[in-house]
Amino acid sequence: MLGAAMAGAPAEEPALRLHRSLSPLPPGARDQAPLFVASDGMQGFTDGESVLQGNAEIRRHGLRVRADQMRYWQDLNEVEASGNVEVWVGADRFRGPRLRMRIDDQIGALQQPEFSLGARPSRLRSGAAVELRGDAKVLRLDGEDRYRLDNARFTTCKPGVDDWYLSANSMDLDFNEDLGVARGARLTFKGVSTPTLPWVDFPLSGARKSGFLPPTIGAQGKVGAEVLVPYYWNIAPHADATLTPRYMTQRGLQILSEARYLDRFNNSAVRYEYLPNDQQLGTSRSAYSIANTLNIPGVGVGLLNLNRVSDDAYFRELSGRMTLATQAYLPREGSFQYAPSPWWSWTTRVQRFQTLQNPSNPVTPPYERVPQILLNGQRYDYGGFDLAGSGEFVSFEHPTLPTGQRLVGYPSISYPMLASGGYLRPKVGMHLTRYGVTRTQASEAQLNRAVPIFSVDSGLTFERPTKFRDADVVQTLEPRVYYLRVPYRNQNNLPVFDTGVTDFNYAQIFSENYYVGSDRVSDANQLTLALTSKLIRTVTGQEIFRALLAQRIYFEPQRVGIASTIPLRTERYSSYLFGLAGQVLPRTTLEATAQIDSQRFNPERFNIGARYQPARDQLLNVSYRYTNEALNVNPLPGSAAQGTPIRQIDGSVYWPITGGFSFIGRYNYSIANNAPIETLAGVEYNAGCWTVRGVTQRFITGTGEQNRLFFIQLELDGLSRVGSNPREALRRSVPGYSVGAPRSIAGQPFDLNE
Repeated sequence: MLGAAMAGAPAEEPALRLHRSLSPLPPGARDQAPLFVASDGMQGFTDGESVLQGNAEIRRHGLRVRADQMRYWQDLNEVEASGNVEVWVGADRFRGPRLRMRIDDQIGALQQPEFSLGARPSRLRSGAAVELRGDAKVLRLDGEDRYRLDNARFTTCKPGVDDWYLSANSMDLDFNEDLGVARGARLTFKGVSTPTLPWVDFPLSGARKSGFLPPTIGAQGKVGAEVLVPYYWNIAPHADATLTPRYMTQRGLQILSEARYLDRFNNSAVRYEYLPNDQQLGTSRSAYSIANTLNIPGVGVGLLNLNRVSDDAYFRELSGRMTLATQAYLPREGSFQYAPSPWWSWTTRVQRFQTLQNPSNPVTPPYERVPQILLNGQRYDYGGFDLAGSGEFVSFEHPTLPTGQRLVGYPSISYPMLASGGYLRPKVGMHLTRYGVTRTQASEAQLNRAVPIFSVDSGLTFERPTKFRDADVVQTLEPRVYYLRVPYRNQNNLPVFDTGVTDFNYAQIFSENYYVGSDRVSDANQLTLALTSKLIRTVTGQEIFRALLAQRIYFEPQRVGIASTIPLRTERYSSYLFGLAGQVLPRTTLEATAQIDSQRFNPERFNIGARYQPARDQLLNVSYRYTNEALNVNPLPGSAAQGTPIRQIDGSVYWPITGGFSFIGRYNYSIANNAPIETLAGVEYNAGCWTVRGVTQRFITGTGEQNRLFFIQLELDGLSRVGSNPREALRRSVPGYSVGAPRSIAGQPFDLNE
């Protein structure tokens, strides 16, 4: 990993590098490019032969040869050099005792060379530029960007360090085809070599290529030790597939497969997993996932997302990803959005779910939408007015709860009045709803609703120049006032299909509805007051600090409820919302939000987090979370039980220790349960051209069970990674974690005069 320069230490200045693409020659023009010859002494002969003695040098566009002495044949445009020969071909550099080469077509041979091949970007987006160095018995130049080597080896380590290298009896490197072929090859790492392979090919820039990928070796608490050996099939530039046998000591042999397809209209991925005989259960288990995005310009976008597993415990027992092991609902949905103009769009969706039940903690399956049809339209600045309208028809199905259909329409009109330092936006709309419900005694007459909605949103912006840590900044003061009026309508007989209570936060405090979904439209006669202040750098426009304060004033008590278990609001004033975020100290950022009871000034929610990052490979995150017992209505696994306060401490770190070693860790602890929710600890060693990571992780699944994972990975820069990949777990558990770029080992092929 390459970290940024420490405070007080000079940063290493990046080297200038002449890239051949900066001065391209048209096809066929290389032969007409001038040839430059220089030496301490020169002899010419009548047959066109010249002898150059002492600091001999020949240069032509993209090519340079230097040696103690040379012979040059003008009619053949051929050179023979000896004594400290150095050759530059573009960004590639070679050194050896003797060279014979035709300059026009760059065909020749160099004896006992040492070489450094400059980085080349891959033609594929997935490729990564790499730089190679090595040596050989003979290097043959077979034309531009094509080399053949005998008894060769190469590495990406810096000169003088051969921690790893790939050696071969013969090796062909074709950078035009992005392909390397080695015969009689073996990989040596820290003096330990693999068995010799008769033939192996590999991409030169890390781009896609058919063949076996490095194996993955790891361990999990519910599967035991595991080994995965993936085979990658590069079908075409727009299609590929991967087949991965996975052997688990406690479960048996599983087959994982994935196929992907991409063109100008489609982006598809199909995954299928099959375990023919689970050694612990004695049954077969399987899972599949189909994801497709269809994008037809000027017409619309289609989405398909199908997921299914053979049993409820599939992910909890077989997956090593925390996001999969804790999920309870698998979507099975398809949709298409038709958007013929920027003014309106039409969407059709069918949505079902597979609910993964846990016998000790059962959950209620969600309603399925079969189908859902949405219509949205808007027209801005139509005679000074903004017109908007939305409509929805959805048919709800459920195996045990009342089912039915819902038809919703919401037209609205607003008249925004905008100025440079403020705005005023009055708006009026009508929310119309009609239900057709089965499995209920309610009559059709009770299943209609019409609710007018009126609001006025306004805000001002004040600015003043000031100083912040000797930097020129602009401080803003932005008051905002939002009034909302929604008259009461009795909605007790209306069903609740897909509606819930929103979380009270800064985004919701300016919304028109207290609920999420269309089954309830809350009554309102309220005023929201908010004040925001920002610090913005004058030169760059970067926001470096933000603070806000907001509160809502209720002129009437709440009357529209959603369930008898959720009490209605009776207080006159809402809680205070506080928030601040920004760079409070050098290399230190802080983010804090709080919800404070306006009557007793007791905290209801409180979250504070800080990040200290003096360099790219130095990172420390610390946060604290509190939620009182009244708001803890849907706790996450491992958190405090419902009706009790949530108190959690979360810390993560990525920090160098010594000599290339770095520690990686996370500790998420529940004070209420007196137990950790997630722990992660690991060590990363970066030797410059190779990195090894060892990580162990423990987390609680959606059923409250503990799952333990172990990752170990060896990464050889520019070649491959071997072992189980912990990067996903590290990025999720340690916010801000990133893998450093490989270090450059190439020299300077040219100076400004060359």
